[in-house]
Amino acid sequence: MICGTRGSLLAKVQTDHVVKLLSAFTKEDIFTKVVQTSGDAYPGNFGTGDATKRMFTKEIDKALDVGEIDFAVHSLKDVSVNYCFHIAVPKRASPCDALVSPYSSLANIPGGGKIGTGSLRRMTEMRRLRPDVSVVPIRGNVDTRLKKLDVLDGIILAEAGLRRLGKWGHGPFNYTAIDPVSFIPCAGQGALAVVCRLDDKKMINLLEHIQDKKAAIETSAERLFMKEVGGSCHLPIGVWASLDKTLTIRCAINDPDSMQSFRGSIDGGAKQKDMLAKSLVNDMMSSGAKEIVRKLQ
Repeated sequence: MICGTRGSLLAKVQTDHVVKLLSAFTKEDIFTKVVQTSGDAYPGNFGTGDATKRMFTKEIDKALDVGEIDFAVHSLKDVSVNYCFHIAVPKRASPCDALVSPYSSLANIPGGGKIGTGSLRRMTEMRRLRPDVSVVPIRGNVDTRLKKLDVLDGIILAEAGLRRLGKWGHGPFNYTAIDPVSFIPCAGQGALAVVCRLDDKKMINLLEHIQDKKAAIETSAERLFMKEVGGSCHLPIGVWASLDKTLTIRCAINDPDSMQSFRGSIDGGAKQKDMLAKSLVNDMMSSGAKEIVRKLQ
């Protein structure tokens, strides 16, 4: 069988991890096929609209749809909330954002410092916590971004990606996970989406072996929240669901112009995840966040 993947080092590492997981449950050989996506070739900055929502998945999904590949591995945060393929979610890595910096924490970065990020959500969360620092837009792969530390006081990346690449703790810098309660991650961060066609029952049954119940519940709640809001991963919206004895969903909807932030949380039973996600959306929309979402869509 053939697995589709992006050509970036992180994508290949994630795909190798999934192939290793699946190999324990099948005797078939699994080959990988690299598919270049629009996001890999795009030289500009990512916006907030439909044009950039599926830039890291659409070419791979097309190959899946026409049968050139049997399944694919995506970062779940890149997958549209209106997705038309079957999704299995393996055990989730850390959902946290992380600071890589000569300084030991966000609080220790001096006023007037410069922090790099390519995410509008991270930019708005940073400005809310540290309005006295400058936020500089950066993009590129992890190594490209790390090189920016020659001229920046810190960069914000996903903890999961840094750990998967073996970067965590290496080099002359501090690697610090940021509290996800105060700096809310994007939907699906830290999770992988292993996807196949809806009519491929054999593949669906195989993927069921690597589905993690906890990760599936958490990410399903996060993705439903985003779907109900009408947002994408390129909007300044964070949502993080955490399942312990109960399911807690936290969210932040930020206005990049006024820097106003609407934040909320809700908790209840895991079986109520859909109701909880929808109820939290209603709370946010009635509190005034509706105008922010409408402006940014």
